[in-house]
Amino acid sequence: MSFINRVKADPRVSFIGWVLFFYIALMALYLFGMNSGAQASDFIYDQF
Repeated sequence: MSFINRVKADPRVSFIGWVLFFYIALMALYLFGMNSGAQASDFIYDQF
């Protein structure tokens, strides 16, 4: 709990944390799409 309060107190730390969080989430989605095969990638491309 103290760690969360410290992060809230320092905006730079929370910003870096959010950037890392989104980067990891995007990489996970990318790897998930690669492992799922062509069907998932075709579905994603059809959305755009």
